[in-house]
Amino acid sequence: MKNHWDDETEALITEYNTDTPNREEIAIRLQKQNPMLLKYLLTTLDSCIGNHQVYLVTFKNKILNDMFKIGYTKHKDIKNRFGESRWGEKLLVDKIIRQVELPALGAIKFEKHIISNYPPNATFDGSNPGKNEFYEMTQLNSVLELWNENLNHYKNIVGIKAPN
Repeated sequence: MKNHWDDETEALITEYNTDTPNREEIAIRLQKQNPMLLKYLLTTLDSCIGNHQVYLVTFKNKILNDMFKIGYTKHKDIKNRFGESRWGEKLLVDKIIRQVELPALGAIKFEKHIISNYPPNATFDGSNPGKNEFYEMTQLNSVLELWNENLNHYKNIVGIKAPN
């Protein structure tokens, strides 16, 4: 089935998918003619440069009893973030122990700092994303101490990170 536009969209899409050296120019023209593309571009930009939430959470799920997780996300609502289907079994957040908003690059570097200086020590079966970011609850005070001592170093780290 052929799409029909009142502008040059179809020709631009075809040209974009060739080995043309001016893909950026074509992308800008496509976006101007198709404003709905901006929504998708903004999603990627949010992932690369938008503020992110860094968090420590516990879950209601039985398999995760006596564990907490560190992570970062561009989602503002941590509880809804874990309701996504990519987790298989929906994870139900019990408590948000810590949550802070940082620039995207600061968020990823802050999480990496904590994990590299105090590696997660809880394990469970599964292939869920972030499954290697869990700690046993006995480690909470040590992780909180590292969090509190280092958070301020990451509040102003602005830059570009790869999209999730």
